[in-house]
Amino acid sequence: MSPNETTSELSELLRTSLFTIGSTETTVARALVVAAIILGTLWAAHIARRMVIRNFERRGNHHELEVRSLSRLIAILVLVIGLEIVLHTLGIHLTTVFAAGGLFALAAGFAVKNIFENFLSGIILNVEQTIRTGDVIIVDGRWVKVTRMGMRITTGLTLDGEEVVIPNSIVAQSIVKNLTRHDRLGRITCTVGVAYSSDMKLVRKTLEATVAEFEWRSEKRDSTVYMSEFGSSSVDFAVHVWIDDVRHGRQRRSDLHEAVWSGLKDAGIEIAFPQLDVHFDRRSN
Repeated sequence: MSPNETTSELSELLRTSLFTIGSTETTVARALVVAAIILGTLWAAHIARRMVIRNFERRGNHHELEVRSLSRLIAILVLVIGLEIVLHTLGIHLTTVFAAGGLFALAAGFAVKNIFENFLSGIILNVEQTIRTGDVIIVDGRWVKVTRMGMRITTGLTLDGEEVVIPNSIVAQSIVKNLTRHDRLGRITCTVGVAYSSDMKLVRKTLEATVAEFEWRSEKRDSTVYMSEFGSSSVDFAVHVWIDDVRHGRQRRSDLHEAVWSGLKDAGIEIAFPQLDVHFDRRSN
């Protein structure tokens, strides 16, 4: 048999019709393409799953159950995409199926919307590493120490020792202050008002001397004292002190307030408070 005859017979075989779906005729050649797509999809799903696991292992995520669940989810998504390509190649269009069950698909989409949002947000947070376990963040006005970064939720402890559970979509989409992303340096502030009759130079000198005595203040940045405002009953001063570990901010803020109170009292400086003068008119009509 000549090469030309062999080629002709092979072409004839590849053009052999196996079955027809709708207006799409499935030949041997098309069936081989479908088989190649299936094999390629299985290989891609396996590779995608391994890559997800390795990526999170390199980043120190030791929550094995969540990582493997996420890797399976990614693999399923790859398989779904491959399945859609296979069905389209065979002449089965999912748009027709979805159109028939459109209301159900819409309801299901709304049901899983928040779940997928939280999972995708968890992927973004773990990949970008903008927030990590042990960080102190401010979210929705609360100080929270992150204790666990999950695929769907982030858990942490507030200053009051309460455990909070935050959906990852809130962390990813809100304005979140990360107080410890680059270092643990933080600033604490004490605002105090003194009487208008006080010697302001003495007030400043006293506050600066009080701050200078703190052994726990950071040497990386200078502490400052400002006359911040003329209040209705007081002249207000703001004392800013930097500390090396913002996680101790609550205790250090208490130490700062106590020291300012004692320092002003020892110097004979009156800490102002709201006062109201009432004058009686004794004149009779």
